[in-house]
Amino acid sequence: MPTEAHPYAGFWKEGSCAAEFGLAIAPADERYSVSFCGPGGCFAPGTYRPNTKLVDDQQYRIIDNDTIEVTGVDGFARYVRCSSR
Repeated sequence: MPTEAHPYAGFWKEGSCAAEFGLAIAPADERYSVSFCGPGGCFAPGTYRPNTKLVDDQQYRIIDNDTIEVTGVDGFARYVRCSSR
């Protein structure tokens, strides 16, 4: 859930909320953990990607509070915040 200190916390899916896979972005002290999630569960925090501040991290682009882009093998992919997994 987003908070004032961590406005980008939540569950994010590539393209649309209908996708089966996504990213769990959660508070991790003053940063965020970014974990890949699928039907079988999520990677442990800090094991899929290094913890990050998201803002000013070249691996991420904040489009707005509910849209981010994350770099991957094929360049940046757009993710939208969803209400749940």
